[in-house]
Amino acid sequence: MKLKTSCFNKGILVNDIKRFGWIGICYTIFLLFEVPFKIFMMNATNITHPGYPSQMKDIFNNQVLLMSTAVIPVLTAILLFRYIQSKKSVDMIHSLPIKRGKLYDNHIFIGILLLVVPVIITALSALLLKESLNLNTATIHFTIKNVTSWAGLTILFNIIIFLSSVLVGMFTGLSTAQGILTYIFLFLPIGLTTLISSNLEFFVYGVASDYYLGNNIDFFSPLTRLSNNKPLTSMEIFIYIILCIVFYLVARFVYHKRNLEAASNILAFKHLQPILKYGITFCCMLVGGMYFRNGEDRKSVV
Repeated sequence: MKLKTSCFNKGILVNDIKRFGWIGICYTIFLLFEVPFKIFMMNATNITHPGYPSQMKDIFNNQVLLMSTAVIPVLTAILLFRYIQSKKSVDMIHSLPIKRGKLYDNHIFIGILLLVVPVIITALSALLLKESLNLNTATIHFTIKNVTSWAGLTILFNIIIFLSSVLVGMFTGLSTAQGILTYIFLFLPIGLTTLISSNLEFFVYGVASDYYLGNNIDFFSPLTRLSNNKPLTSMEIFIYIILCIVFYLVARFVYHKRNLEAASNILAFKHLQPILKYGITFCCMLVGGMYFRNGEDRKSVV
């Protein structure tokens, strides 16, 4: 007997592809210009240049690619779940005979698809270009391992940043607030660690903030870890995968509990307002303490 119940709805998937397929197309074109096209151009013009090997290596570590990984997943999450931030669209979508869980799963699947497929296409194009241009002896930096490592890490960070933005979007009713709060959420662990350590050094004798701030603090945020050129350890990859699963499940649960009337509100849940208010106050207090402490240090130097 065939299983007739599916986790996905064909109508929702087709509709999402029609509406948001341009994101994947634009992302693919952008990556093709940033990786394979640059490889072709550099090979044609700089093959005799002494810095050619390092230039090939830097193709996968340039700031434009890092910026796209930090921005495109957030925009994808905002656009895919834009309907829950508008009162008209949220009423219309949730009036359909489709369960919330299935709606959520379909949107998550399409979002991951739009972020993963362009990276795979770009990696395959780079490998094909590598073989066609015979770059095996031209440089030791451009290897299959470099390409697959870049593709795997880009996919991992795309997914975790995308799911982080989805999770934040479930707690707010404004798309603008979703984008802003997503970056606050991603920088919050490393920001709090920096502020608390700096203030403790001022009030508690013997606390060395430089030790804690220099001890792999980049790991606390995917954005700062992404900008670090050091390769990820197997433990870090495992933790990021676990975080992806946790973000997915928590966002799914919150999506079930979220009221339709929360659209266009800054916070979707009223009991979160005190947390936001006192959280902002606490962070401002830490920033103020750090500012006045640095001011006193400058006076003592003078």
